[in-house]
Amino acid sequence: MRKKQPPTKGAKGDAKRGVDTSMIVRAKDFDKPVVQLKKGGYKMKPGLVYLGFSTDFLIEEADQWRGACWSMIKERSDCSFLFLTQKVWYKSPLNTDKG
Repeated sequence: MRKKQPPTKGAKGDAKRGVDTSMIVRAKDFDKPVVQLKKGGYKMKPGLVYLGFSTDFLIEEADQWRGACWSMIKERSDCSFLFLTQKVWYKSPLNTDKG
């Protein structure tokens, strides 16, 4: 679990919330896009979902969770998932193009 640091005066973003972005951890609400309501349907409404905005989504330290991420993205085709990366090229397992 990411340790909360005391916020720095005048800090922005994660630093303002006391989040140490040098620690790569799985968020407590990691599976939020696929959490179901008791009566059926998804708890999270369709829309834009931001992934890994504190760091590069495709970093090696997050490889252990990437399969689960791709599964959630595939399951929630009613959502658009946005992540940032410094990788120039990455072949997603969701890419079904043969070219």
